Amino acid sequence: ILNGVKKWITFGAAADVFLVFGKLNGEQPVACLVPKDSAGVNVTHIRDMLGFKAAYLAEIEFNNVEIPLENIIGRPGFAFTYLAPYALEFGRIS
Repeated sequence: ILNGVKKWITFGAAADVFLVFGKLNGEQPVACLVPKDSAGVNVTHIRDMLGFKAAYLAEIEFNNVEIPLENIIGRPGFAFTYLAPYALEFGRIS
């Protein structure tokens, strides 16, 4: 179950899937894919910010979102060591 809020996500208002890093049972780091249309996902487009119109900034709220096992990336506890080296080659993780 995923709960939490993240604000100022670049292109969050346009994304169909989110890559989320969190803690499994409050301990082990885990990475998962969360589709935008999942029950409990609320995306609010942040508008009217001078110079940021094309950034599609968003606030994303996760309320008791169920994450299927097939959406977990790699092994729990190794989220950053599995994804960070590859993701950092292409850009910033925000």
